Amino acid sequence: MVKICCIGAGYVSGPTMAVIALKCPSIEVAVVDISVTRIAACNSDQLPIYEPGIEDIVSNLEFLAEGTAIQDLFNPDRVLIGGRETPEGRKAVQALKEVYANWVPEDRLITTNLWSAELSKLAANAFLAQRISSVNAISALCEATGANVAEVAFAVGKDTRIGPKFLNASVGFGGSCFQ
Repeated sequence: MVKICCIGAGYVSGPTMAVIALKCPSIEVAVVDISVTRIAACNSDQLPIYEPGIEDIVSNLEFLAEGTAIQDLFNPDRVLIGGRETPEGRKAVQALKEVYANWVPEDRLITTNLWSAELSKLAANAFLAQRISSVNAISALCEATGANVAEVAFAVGKDTRIGPKFLNASVGFGGSCFQ
């Protein structure tokens, strides 16, 4: 692969293309967006998104959090690449897999068909939203009983089958993925 064109210069695509450009200097990365203002900002010293480390650059996939996208891209839990089950689709998936293989270990590169990839993203978000909703319900029980929700969440998170992530009680959840 010699060139990548990314459609959209948002907080997911911008950092992703920046990391690809950094880790794969032999690939020409171009980012296009319908917003002339956003592209102008990408080409200036006033980037349109806040992401520590993105200034070190240039402007794909999800499982990124705003504010930690560069760190998430450098060391992802997994990279999920979905494509159509055609010769061209398989070739495109393999080409993108080879891009990520420049810095992501092989066992973290997951390839699948297009619909499995899309549903995996939605299912992951649903699981995370359920965790947040559950700890918020536990918070109400803690208030009614005098228990400390932070202590309960810490104790529950120590169960290796559950783990500590997304167990902070709050007023709810939001963002572009959990709406």
